[in-house]
Amino acid sequence: LVSNLSCRDMIHQGLNNSDDLRHKGLVACLSASVTKVVDIFARSRWVVLHFFDFLSHTGWITDYETGTAIRQHCIKEYATNLFSSKELWQIGCLYLKSVPGSQHFIAQLLDRIEIDNEKKAVKVISVYRQYNLEKNIEHVYKLLARQTFVKARNQ
Repeated sequence: LVSNLSCRDMIHQGLNNSDDLRHKGLVACLSASVTKVVDIFARSRWVVLHFFDFLSHTGWITDYETGTAIRQHCIKEYATNLFSSKELWQIGCLYLKSVPGSQHFIAQLLDRIEIDNEKKAVKVISVYRQYNLEKNIEHVYKLLARQTFVKARNQ
């Protein structure tokens, strides 16, 4: 038999009894508790960032300046996290590209990348050029020259 509960109420009831974080987050979404959702999903920067984007695009966040500032903060935090991965730092650059005036921040993060081979150096130089950070390229060339010198000296 189908009860008189709405679909939303049935989902809410079923998910509310779960210990799964995703289920708790969905319940919080259905309950329109933004702060509760952010608290539940705080361990996943990706979820927080994209949930906040969802809220912005659907009009739930009405204060444009505050919404923009929070969104940019979330992007910077998530992109910084991506830079800690040897494979995902370029994706971090793409996220930061959407934040106005982020060139300096991108340069700082790129400067921290461990350049242990020529292939990676070429990738880093390419990204520096993409963001018009020509002065930082010299740093990569010096690093490569130093690595080559040390390698030659040890042979």
